[in-house]
Amino acid sequence: MAGARVRFEGSEAPTEILLDASSSTVTAADAATPFEIVRREERGGEIRIDQRLHTWRALRRGSKLILWVDGETHELELIERTAQRAGRSAAAGARNELVAPMPGQILKVNVAPGDSFEAHAPLIVMVSMKMELTISDPRPGVVRDVRCKPGDLVTIDQVLLVRADA
Repeated sequence: MAGARVRFEGSEAPTEILLDASSSTVTAADAATPFEIVRREERGGEIRIDQRLHTWRALRRGSKLILWVDGETHELELIERTAQRAGRSAAAGARNELVAPMPGQILKVNVAPGDSFEAHAPLIVMVSMKMELTISDPRPGVVRDVRCKPGDLVTIDQVLLVRADA
């Protein structure tokens, strides 16, 4: 069972959320809700709750969790984890494409093909649901291709930048 204490935007008190994959339930505020993961991706997917299908994406920025569900953006603050979660797959860490974490519009592109960049440098800035998101890479590298420009409307998982092979 994995869990965390989070604070929802606009709320003073933290909420404990427990996820039990073995029984397919999520518990928040002492209410257990059954769910079914229909499709899972690196940062999102589709989940069925009460016979309704929801598309979701999650993006972590420090202690903040930006959650996009069915076109609405929610921001949560992670206060503490109550259980360890599994590490990311080796394939995900070796990915050479940076993708849009949510649908939105490109505001700025700070690099061009051939440019080198430091780890966590702000490469692309986009806006989604009035929230500005900075796209970066946890590793330093060199840009091979930029596949977006300011003003472009992008979809979830659309490739924005390709880094050169290391």
